[in-house]
Amino acid sequence: MGRVVRLFRLFCHETIPLQKSLGPYNFNLFVHQWPTRFREREAQKPLCDWIRQGKLRVDEFVTHTFPFEQINDALATSQTGSVIKCLLTY
Repeated sequence: MGRVVRLFRLFCHETIPLQKSLGPYNFNLFVHQWPTRFREREAQKPLCDWIRQGKLRVDEFVTHTFPFEQINDALATSQTGSVIKCLLTY
């Protein structure tokens, strides 16, 4: 079984743009909404508004950022226990 990569992202729009040509030939994409889809959806707009208004700072949640090419480093760092949220950029 391959590694599971968890990407956490705050979605501020109704659609999720995905350029599949940048991914490998075989991959799965799972979107998990917690605790329920309705509550998650309802929370998105106020959270995005609070970020835009400066009431919440994204840098308080994202403690590490890696380019996608350094995914192995991101996984290793995530296993140290020092990561709150890790962001992969691509």
